[in-house]
Formats: sequence, structure tokens, C-alpha cells
Amino acid sequence: MNIIKKIIPVLFILFSFIVIRFRSVPTGHIWNDYTVLYVEDSCDDVQITSVFNSLEITGYVSAQGQNIPLDISQDSPEEAMLRLNINAVENEYLKKRLNYFYDASKKYRLYYVPNQFKDKLNQCISILEQNDIYAGVDSSLSFPFILPLLGIAAFVILLLCSKNRIVFAVSAAPFVLYIFCNPFYSCAASSFLLMLLVLFITNLWRREGFVKVIFTDYKNYILALFALVAAFSNSSLSGFLFLLSMGSSFAALLYFKIRDDIIESKQVYKYLMIRTADRISPYAGKASLVLVSLMVCIISIFAYFLVFSSDNIRGHFAKILLPGSSVVKSDAFPELSDYTRWTFDVITKPLVSVNKSADKNKVVYPRFVREGDFIKQMDYTLVYDDTYKNTVLASIDSLGFEAIEKVIKIQGHDFKCGYTSASNFHVSVFSVICIILCFSSLLFLFMTTNKKGGIK
Repeated sequence: MNIIKKIIPVLFILFSFIVIRFRSVPTGHIWNDYTVLYVEDSCDDVQITSVFNSLEITGYVSAQGQNIPLDISQDSPEEAMLRLNINAVENEYLKKRLNYFYDASKKYRLYYVPNQFKDKLNQCISILEQNDIYAGVDSSLSFPFILPLLGIAAFVILLLCSKNRIVFAVSAAPFVLYIFCNPFYSCAASSFLLMLLVLFITNLWRREGFVKVIFTDYKNYILALFALVAAFSNSSLSGFLFLLSMGSSFAALLYFKIRDDIIESKQVYKYLMIRTADRISPYAGKASLVLVSLMVCIISIFAYFLVFSSDNIRGHFAKILLPGSSVVKSDAFPELSDYTRWTFDVITKPLVSVNKSADKNKVVYPRFVREGDFIKQMDYTLVYDDTYKNTVLASIDSLGFEAIEKVIKIQGHDFKCGYTSASNFHVSVFSVICIILCFSSLLFLFMTTNKKGGIK
């Protein structure tokens, strides 16, 4: 048992180290591999490019640098028909793609700068401001200290309500560390629930039947389940790190259990507490204080989210709303599926018969080839299928200019674009639902627990 006692602290430290090493902190960037610089639209593009050139910033994507994102030969039938119908509804994609270069108010023009030049953007902004040009970047998000502060507040309140404060402090500390390393709304809410479970354990600690009471109470399983789902709702990494935090907490509890058993085995008499675990309040008689405090913490998280993250409220507080990853896709921004559809329509435009209705996803057209001394007609088929789509998407990288499609492609297949705040990080609807579930579980405990001491 002494060997196990020595191994457990190593596991505690190892798990905590992994949580710190693979921490996930919001950076404020709303585009993968790119930082968005926004400037007043009234500013001449020549001034911006001049500053970029002076700082040796290259590879940026701008509205002025956009061409037709399709590799077709000049003077070809496809190119001629495209230019003849450039303003037609069928080519609306070319207009909508330009929305990626403006904020929601159309007051600011956007430049997508590769992250390798991120350190030069502050200098770029300073130069522009010296010329009375207002500019900024999308990475204005600061570390959300309110979440770790709420975590510390919850930890302190529960510590004061614990009957075994040393055991609680060590066992609940991994969840405070988790909030610092994963300062996301749902992650903080999940940590509150697990700290509450640790409080239950430490308040019943060493009493006769305390293990049975903990493992037979269905409410504890509900709290653990909601906490785990809430952690994974942010990301798989956050969920995995939460499991490690649970492992650290369990290791601490196991260490104290083994330590107490060793101490007890060396004593002549075994002392038993008069009241068994099922007759003791897991809240130490302070159920109202504990549950109300935790509910206030989650309400504070939700209020902070509504003010700084809600699409419905954010527009009244945020200074600038930029294109970026969003739960709800805006019709203002075309996706890569729109791009592949548009390219197919452009390529097949000269080949589609105007005399009869035809399948829009399949075009059969003739070509003439020489076989020996004869010229033979052969029919070719072009189909709008996954093979075609993958071919078009692969060809984006070979476009001869810095196309916005290259930026969109890097974001991934599930990317949805909408307007988002430059000072906010993305929160999914599922994460919001999980936060509400965490609050509801505490409210349920509050409503089912009387004020005398937590015994139902």
C-alpha cells in the first residue's frame, strides 16, 4: 500500500501537467491561419498595400486582388459567355464572395494576412494611425479572466463549507486548474458541478457508509454526466482534459483514503464517528449557501455570454462584426459548395442545349478526334458529382492569385460563415444548452433540499 501511496502523487502531477501542456485558450482569431486586418473603407487601397510592402507582408488576400476564380482560357466560349453574363443572376456568386472583405456595416474593408506576419500587424496599425487611418485586427480578444475568477470564488465558498478542507482543497484544485487552462463557458460550468461532488465526498469523509451513500445517490450520477457532456460540448480536447482533471481529483481522494487507512492501522483503537453518512448533510448544513452560490456563478457565466457572444445582443455592444465561423450561416457568404456549383455552370454554359430541358448535373457534349485518316465524333460526359467537386476544390490551390476561396478552404468542410464579434470566441448552441442543463441540475437540487441541513 505504501508503494501505491507513492505512485498516486505522480499520477496527480502527471495528469495536471498534461492539462497545462495541452491547454486550450481562446486566441481571438476567427480564421484559421489568417489574421484579419480591418481599415476604414474610405481609405485608398494603395495606402494599405504601400504599408504592406514596406513591412514585407506578402500573401495577403484583399478585395482588390480578386480575379475570376476559374482557370479558363481567354477568348474561349466559356470565357466569352461568362463576361457577357457577368451581371446575371447565375453569376451572383462573384458578387457575394466580395462580402468576405467587408464588415456587417460596410464601413470597414478587410485584409486576410497570413499568421506568419501577425507580429508585424501592430506596426502596420501604428503606421496607418499616424496617417489618420483607423485600423484594427480580429485578435483583440483578451483572456476571459471572469471564468477563472468565478472558479476561484466557487472553490473558496465550497472550501469554507467543507468539513475536511485539506482533502477538499487538494481534490478540487484540478478543476480550478482546468478552468484556467480551458476558459470556456461550458468548461467552467462543468467544473462547478464536479467541485460540488468533491464537497459531498469530503463532508461525508470517513463516516460509516460514506462510499455507499455517494455511489447510491442518483443525483451524483446526473451531476457527473451533465458535467462530462458540458466539457465535451466545447471540444474533444476540452473533454479529454476534463477526464484527466477528474483523474487527478480521484487520485487525490484515493491518496488521502490510503493515508488515513495507514494511520488508522497503526492505532490501538479504531475511532468511529457517532453519526453515519446517511444521517449527515453533504452540504454541512449550508445547502442554500452552496447551491445559490454555484447558481449565481453559472448565471454570471450565462450573462457574460449573452453580453459578449449572443448574435442577438452582440450587435448592440460590439464595435465591429466581421465575417467568421458561426453557428448559423449567413446567406451573405457563399460556401465552397456554391463555388463548385458555379464553376460547373460556367464550364457547361456553352454546352447546354437551349432547345430542350436538360439535367443540370449532367452534360453530354461531342468532340471530334482523328483516328488514322478519319475524323470521328465522340461523346463526352461531364457530371456534377463528388469527383468533379473534389477536382475543383483541389484546383483552388493552383489559382494564380490570392483568392478568398483559398482562405475558405483552409477552414474545413464544416465551416459556416456569419458575422461575429472581433472580441469574441465561437460558442456552439449545444454548449449553451449544456450550460442551461448544469444550472437546471443545481436548481433541482435546491428545490429538493430543505433548509435545515440538506436531508430530504
